Amino acid sequence: MKRLKRREFLGVSGGAFLAWMGAMGSLPLSGEAASASSSRRASVDPMKAAARKELMRSMEAERLLTGLNNTRENAHLLHLLIRMSHAYRVLEVGTYKGYSTLWMATALEAQGGGKLTTIEIDRMRVLEAKRNMRDCGVDSIVTCLEGDAHQEVKKLKKNFDLIFLDADRDRNEDYLQTLWPLLRTGGFLCLNGAVRFRGMMKRYFEELEKKKDAMTTILKTLPNAELLSAESEGLGDAMSITWKQP
Repeated sequence: MKRLKRREFLGVSGGAFLAWMGAMGSLPLSGEAASASSSRRASVDPMKAAARKELMRSMEAERLLTGLNNTRENAHLLHLLIRMSHAYRVLEVGTYKGYSTLWMATALEAQGGGKLTTIEIDRMRVLEAKRNMRDCGVDSIVTCLEGDAHQEVKKLKKNFDLIFLDADRDRNEDYLQTLWPLLRTGGFLCLNGAVRFRGMMKRYFEELEKKKDAMTTILKTLPNAELLSAESEGLGDAMSITWKQP
């Protein structure tokens, strides 16, 4: 896999992303993940499924107005990455209202189970995220923590399979120092806003490039890779995905 320079990015469709993952080869499963993936997928209650659809639609509409929440394409990218890497333990830094959380939780659910820990400093957002996870039937998978993530991550145990960072971007290099040791070998560290906020994240990428066991690519997912409208250009964004090499 090619390590991209900080300002490079790839415009990819879902198929191109699948090819990129396939080029990496299959990743070994941990004991927990192997057990979960071998269990039968639980059926989703129709009311829960409807609640998920409505919540996603509401949050996507909110993004059009406020620019908040992850893009649908990047959230789907996280979902695919969890499914294809058989991630079992997932950490999210920056919950907001739980849009990306829901995408990742449903990926864990679809493969038989897993554990997702998400951290948010705003109390009202934590309460809303908890309610959203409960209404969508994934509260048994998701643990919502309230607090300063810079402090909360220090209390967590190691060996997360995937970490998604979407918090105070001007301090991402500080997060990197605490999150990298928590990531298992073969795991993924994903960073949102890699192009839109690249000025703030300069030090993050400089520190990342010093790590000999880090391989990074920046992906920009588009609804249609060939027909990019001015609207999607403004709302879209790129995600940095770093693989912790064996």
